Amino acid sequence: MGLFKRKERLRGSARVISTSMAPHNASFANITMDIVVEVPGVPAYAHKYHKTIMAVSKWPSPGIVLPVTVDPDDHGDVDVPWDEVPKNSEVAKLQAEQMATLLRGGQMTDAGATGQVVGPPTVTTSGQFNVVAGQSNADPVERLEKLAKLRAAGIIDDNQFAQLRAQILEQAGLD
Repeated sequence: MGLFKRKERLRGSARVISTSMAPHNASFANITMDIVVEVPGVPAYAHKYHKTIMAVSKWPSPGIVLPVTVDPDDHGDVDVPWDEVPKNSEVAKLQAEQMATLLRGGQMTDAGATGQVVGPPTVTTSGQFNVVAGQSNADPVERLEKLAKLRAAGIIDDNQFAQLRAQILEQAGLD
């Protein structure tokens, strides 16, 4: 009997659009999510994800970006490597620390940093933070790379990314 060799899975990300409700009095439960999967070389696509018995401490909320692996021959075979996903309490602590840094007008740390002074942020009518890129002599390419990391980490949304990107390009005379 020959050995079965599993094909290398594609690594990518999935933005959570909606999830089933997390139970309040359980440590583990079944989850169903609507996600948008992005994998290099594959056009983005919608997928309904089901997982039996997952830790409630890692229950994602809409807007969160999760790591995924996808079967290269069957894009419907999507797995979330839950061991790579931090607990919600860890994510909340990091986001609180980053927001406090922004509100103080200080620089972000390397964990999702822009490397520049930003702010002060203001809250828009939608309840989202509106940030302004500070003046910086730093290389605009480095600033844009760091800005992309902020978006990938879910710290800023696509609209905020576009706004800050435009400001960085304008400051560099590349608009």
